[in-house]
Amino acid sequence: MQIDQNKLKMLQNGVVLDHIPNDNLMKILHILAWEKNDHPMMVGANLKSDKCGIKGMIKIDRYELSDEQKNSIALFAKGATYNIIRDGEVVHKEILIPHEAVACGLLCPNKRCVSRGYRSLFMPYLYDEQVHVVCHYCDLRFGLDEFKEFAL
Repeated sequence: MQIDQNKLKMLQNGVVLDHIPNDNLMKILHILAWEKNDHPMMVGANLKSDKCGIKGMIKIDRYELSDEQKNSIALFAKGATYNIIRDGEVVHKEILIPHEAVACGLLCPNKRCVSRGYRSLFMPYLYDEQVHVVCHYCDLRFGLDEFKEFAL
């Protein structure tokens, strides 16, 4: 599908994810299943930000995130902003924070976990000011950099 790039610069209807840590931008795209998503999408990387130094940004035309997607993104982009755009105006703005339990499209890094091959349930916690998670099924703890596989 061909779309005018100027149309995406200023969304009329859709969502904007802003202040994404640049290092986690590709993980966020996997959570959004970008390779299966047929909505026009604009991705910005290495953008300057007063809030977080270098950031990533994603704009998706005619799309809204599910609660599961928002919770999953919050793990990798704590403090990112989620904006819903209608008729060119921001109608909803939300700071994404991880919830107590997150059911998401992440595969547990433990190859022996009973949840392997399925969507797992993780409980986030802060350690040294970084978000880590505990798998609900195998009870092992993981840093977010250990996640390499997604069940979409």
